[in-house]
Amino acid sequence: MENEAQEEIKQGDKTIKLVISFFANDLPNEKMAWQKGGVYALTNRSRGIRGKPYTPSKMFNRLEDIPMAIADVLKQCKVVIVERDKNTKKLQIIDY
Repeated sequence: MENEAQEEIKQGDKTIKLVISFFANDLPNEKMAWQKGGVYALTNRSRGIRGKPYTPSKMFNRLEDIPMAIADVLKQCKVVIVERDKNTKKLQIIDY
């Protein structure tokens, strides 16, 4: 995961990007991966996101843990998730 830590989103990119990595060591087939791994954010200076190494990875042990790992990384980066109410057209903050 060390090489990915150097990645950075191009200036002006209007997205927030997270990376999900799975461990693949000591497996007999190159297309196999353990269900364990980590999630981290890529740096996006135009959005004020400081990715790895400033924001640590959140590790997961099962596939079912990935949504919580994503939520934890977003919280560490102080990202607020919103959706638009269909009726009022107002933004609503999603509690995660």
